[in-house]
Amino acid sequence: MKTLKAEVLIIGSGFGAAPSALHFTERGYDVLMIEKGNNIVPEKDFKQTMDPKYLLKYIKSIKGNGVQFTFAEGLGGGSGFYEMVSFRAPSIAFDLKDEGGNKLWPIGITRKTLDPFYEISEVNMNVHQIAKEEIPKNGIVFCKLMSNLGYSVDRVNYSVKDCRGASYCVAGCTFGSKQNLITTYFRKAESHGLKSLTNIQAEQIIPLF
Repeated sequence: MKTLKAEVLIIGSGFGAAPSALHFTERGYDVLMIEKGNNIVPEKDFKQTMDPKYLLKYIKSIKGNGVQFTFAEGLGGGSGFYEMVSFRAPSIAFDLKDEGGNKLWPIGITRKTLDPFYEISEVNMNVHQIAKEEIPKNGIVFCKLMSNLGYSVDRVNYSVKDCRGASYCVAGCTFGSKQNLITTYFRKAESHGLKSLTNIQAEQIIPLF
């Protein structure tokens, strides 16, 4: 067994890990991030294919009692395989309560308190509302259908830059247009000293003090 030491250990490399990795490295901490899945070099490893064998190399699922989770296993987590749609949670979501009347969100966490952090993420991930000329043809048809049914329709916010319209977004963009955590957060963090290890799994965490 090999012992690894770091001031900050981050387990996993998905959306929850990226801000922490950048935050601590920018402040001078020695940060180590470990990922159970494979290393991914977007320019080399992503493929323009929907072949199930390729997709299932990264996309996994877990079933529980009445619930199923689908996730991506590899450096950057689901950021390489998501649809780029980037929403802010609506204010009403923070007022939701469970069957016992307890709020689902901690006291003090609201849309207003999270907005500054949304803004930081949107800058780092290049999130913006797509232009009208960038709407795909199937999106135009869907908009007309919804409008005919009486629903309001608006363009979504995408995490994308210089899209080429290859239409293999879920498979991972080979052109670097789709913004993922590897090419945004982690490369910035690496410039500040972030170290990462892939194909390694945390099985136990033991406090040293």
